[in-house]
Amino acid sequence: GAPDGNAAEAYGRPRLLPSGSTAAAEPASDPEVQPDDQMHSLDRVLEVPRDHGSARQVKVEFEDNRSVGALTVVDGTYGPGDRIPVHIDYAGRKVTLRAYYNDDLVKEWKLVPPPVTVDTSSD
Repeated sequence: GAPDGNAAEAYGRPRLLPSGSTAAAEPASDPEVQPDDQMHSLDRVLEVPRDHGSARQVKVEFEDNRSVGALTVVDGTYGPGDRIPVHIDYAGRKVTLRAYYNDDLVKEWKLVPPPVTVDTSSD
C-alpha cells in the first residue's frame, strides 16, 4: 500500500473552522448526570484546502465516551475549496474528530467542550 500520510502530502491538510452559527446556550447540567455523560453539540466547517488536487472522497468521523468505534458524520466527494458543514452530538468531556481523504487519515483534532455555565440570575 501507499505510505502513511501520502494523501496529506498530495492534497494538503483540511482546516476546521467555526460554523458561523452561534451555538445555543447549553442547558444547566442536571446534577444526576455524570460529567462523562453530559451531551454536547458541536458545529464546525471543514474546509478542503485550495490545493492542486482533484476531487477526493472526504470522510469525517468522531469518537466520544459512549461510542464503540468511530461514528461517520461526513462521507462524500468534495473538491478544493469546498466547505463541509460538520455537526456532531457527543457525550463526555472530549471528542476526537478525524478527517480522511480516500480512506487515508490526514488530520485529527482532540476537542473539549466549553465549560458549562449555569445561569444563576432569576427572572
